[in-house]
Amino acid sequence: MEDVQTWKELVKCRKAQSGANIPRNFVFLDHRYLLFLGIDASAELDNPFSQLYYVDLSINDSSAFVTSLEWKPLSSALLSFVDHQVTSEDSHEKNLKEEELLRERQRRSFEGLYSYLFHSLTQQLLLPQGTKLDLFLYRNPNASFSLEDAFQFIRSFQSSEGYLDVKWSTDGRYISFIRNGDIWLLSVRDGLEVQLTFSEKNISCGVAEYIMQEEFDRFTGYWWSPSLMDFSTENMSYYCILYLEVDQSMVPLHRGTNWRTRMDVEELHYPRVGDPNAVAEPRVLFVPSSENILFSSEEMRKVSIKTWQPKQSIYQQFPWAEYVVRAGWLLDDPFEKQLNHDTLMTSSHVSWKKSCFWLALLDRLQQRLAIVLFDCACPSGKGIVIWEERQPQWINVPDFILFLDENKELGVSNEKWIPAIKYDDRLESNFSNRACIAVPQQVVDSNMLTNIPGKVHFLIVSELSGYAHLYYSEIRFENRETWTECQLFYQPLTSNNIKTNDPHSLSLVTSIVYVDHDEGCIYFLGVCQCGLEKHLYLWKKPGIINRLTDIDLHCTECCFQKDGSRLVVQWTSLVQFPETYIMDKVDSFQWTPKWKIENRHLHPQLQFPVITNPPLLFHFQVENDVKLYGCLYLPPQLQVGRRPSMTETLDISSLSKHIQSGKEKYPLLLIVYGGPHVQLVSNDHRLTLQLKYQYLASQGIICMMLDNRGSFHRGHVFETPIYQKLGQQEVDDQIAALKIILGQGFVNPERIAVFGWSYGGYMSLMLFAKHSNLFRIAIAGAPVINWEDYDSGYTERYMGLLSKNAQGYSQSSVLHWIDQFPDDDEEDREEGGRLILVHSLADENVHPQHTFQLIDALIQHGKPYTFYLFPKERHGLRDLSSQVYFEHRFGKILSRWLVK
Repeated sequence: MEDVQTWKELVKCRKAQSGANIPRNFVFLDHRYLLFLGIDASAELDNPFSQLYYVDLSINDSSAFVTSLEWKPLSSALLSFVDHQVTSEDSHEKNLKEEELLRERQRRSFEGLYSYLFHSLTQQLLLPQGTKLDLFLYRNPNASFSLEDAFQFIRSFQSSEGYLDVKWSTDGRYISFIRNGDIWLLSVRDGLEVQLTFSEKNISCGVAEYIMQEEFDRFTGYWWSPSLMDFSTENMSYYCILYLEVDQSMVPLHRGTNWRTRMDVEELHYPRVGDPNAVAEPRVLFVPSSENILFSSEEMRKVSIKTWQPKQSIYQQFPWAEYVVRAGWLLDDPFEKQLNHDTLMTSSHVSWKKSCFWLALLDRLQQRLAIVLFDCACPSGKGIVIWEERQPQWINVPDFILFLDENKELGVSNEKWIPAIKYDDRLESNFSNRACIAVPQQVVDSNMLTNIPGKVHFLIVSELSGYAHLYYSEIRFENRETWTECQLFYQPLTSNNIKTNDPHSLSLVTSIVYVDHDEGCIYFLGVCQCGLEKHLYLWKKPGIINRLTDIDLHCTECCFQKDGSRLVVQWTSLVQFPETYIMDKVDSFQWTPKWKIENRHLHPQLQFPVITNPPLLFHFQVENDVKLYGCLYLPPQLQVGRRPSMTETLDISSLSKHIQSGKEKYPLLLIVYGGPHVQLVSNDHRLTLQLKYQYLASQGIICMMLDNRGSFHRGHVFETPIYQKLGQQEVDDQIAALKIILGQGFVNPERIAVFGWSYGGYMSLMLFAKHSNLFRIAIAGAPVINWEDYDSGYTERYMGLLSKNAQGYSQSSVLHWIDQFPDDDEEDREEGGRLILVHSLADENVHPQHTFQLIDALIQHGKPYTFYLFPKERHGLRDLSSQVYFEHRFGKILSRWLVK
């Protein structure tokens, strides 16, 4: 375990194996070709990178058997003909910083191509790569063509200023992007650029600020309308772009150190607990469709490009609102059957939703979420609340809302409507003790009503029941004597039947993958009752729910062809590498596998010589019959009897009956995360491919993981026990599991370590401080120390306001428990101390000041510690040399404290 070469090989293999066999980001080019991103894991590469690949579905199309398909590289073949020149080192460094920060927010672990944009109407393929864009035209090939030959290179666009958040215009004539905090437009025909917005200092247009990216998973700040808009007073059509103007002038700046480039000081707007957040206001750009006007004189552009904004800011209209977490156009339907160019560019197919957009507003406590409707053809800009959800703890913001045309109502029952609670927003309403759906009494702008029918239908995911489920909602506008009333009715389409004996029946919905309006079908991914698997489910009118994927498999991705006739689905399990199948539709309930995308075999140099037996899954019950799940990586000396299936995980209290250890007792490493929105243990091969823990097990160390209460994909009711008291319920659950394991007789109670990163680093410290008698050492990477110093969006969601929960903040701080960290002794001095801290100097998420605070407190209290600092890394260790250095030291530490 102390050989550096072994750890270097392990790190290289781990980086390659983690993504080499998993296609992602699927797009059906047509009925013949499927595009996707994948990792080029060549043996000579220290850092595998992402490329665009494809498979040909015309191979054995008529065969009755499943046909295996090999990956074929596309982007490398296309880009081999493209020459790039980039200048201006200063601008390039700035763009690299923006790209680097975005990559951190999106948790991208590979270099190379991370997105591609295919415009189906014009058959154009765009490959964005930071400071360059490469454009290709797809010419529908005959059977003798390869796909590479079917693409014609059109041109490259290059700028040292870079291209961020690249999107197609509705008709494919333009490319939009973000540059220096503003929205720009690029003409596909001649490469001319035009700046559409002009922001001032500390203000940006169309950019998602840090909190939106890191804590709410919104990575864009602008949205194209799917249709052009005409004004009755003008003989011209306009593109419509909804964007958010974000003012961060009141948000404090965090100044960090970055040794990667010459820019050794980084500034980032970072609101901590109690600090002012960014202020986001909606705007709509009306951009003339005429290229002659758009790229004429600057004076002409200023006159022709119009900007709409509400007369009253959204914070004046909704004083309780703090965050704009989601946005979109009502007309935007990702599941709309493909339309031709002429139809899309006319108003004939466009319903009343043409000028309407929506915002999802969230209050600072994140207990109140409202979907608000706006009409950019209405001068007042007054918003209408059409859905409002209240939760007594916090709301997990939904990723899905879909507005339906009147003729696409999915055939739901008209007898099951539930009326929303009606309230007067001028009065103090008490919703604090229950979850509910409400709508305020409100006066609807009469100008807006000319564009809105009597009823509006939409689909939304909500945790009203304590579990995420799909709701069908209806807004009714009814005329009164002097005003118009807005009424909301809703009904759940899915539910959690906790009394069922089927462990693979639906527990909660995670994402919507396709809506077939014609057949009244909704396809979605959901977690089953056992909590360890995701499956593809179908809801079909009048309310039938079917599971479409096999039991004992974990469905990780699903993508439908636009016409709904074909889908690609990916599944895995602890004992099975991820497999990707393309299926043809027989009917809504039956899909036939036709092709399988073969997993690629890694070069022998990238196959680490360690036995990768699947970890042993276990469970134990806590109060209210709630099951917690965990797993064990066992040394080969521990003989295990019959391994259970996923639905028969072993009871932790009976492990000794299944594990034959003799008289020997083994050291144990507890690997923790423990925080919300993360699930460690599931029926996923990624768990089996944890090479570090497999290797440690092969060296005689048991490795253990547990998903405590507060973790993800078990329902809102499973998450909320941590509310306002982080580091308590999570620690109690981990200790309860550890004590039961110790009672099974095969773990050495004197040789137990705990390790975690980020929230897991925080958990390692809390476990060590509260139970130092159980742990010989603790290794904490990038830990939060004091929640008052972490960002507002995350911390206030789970801890509430500092002014209302000062005691909770105090007891959740690691510093509160500083006296309980172990004192120095002779053995500790020889070995360097039982507490090992790790942090990166350029960490812009959990700032290194957290660990510095802890170190200062440890010094003042005379507590021993060892500290590893990585000057050039951010929140995670990305550089190969950094990873090898840390893992080598990690192995040596465990060897000294647990093995020798």
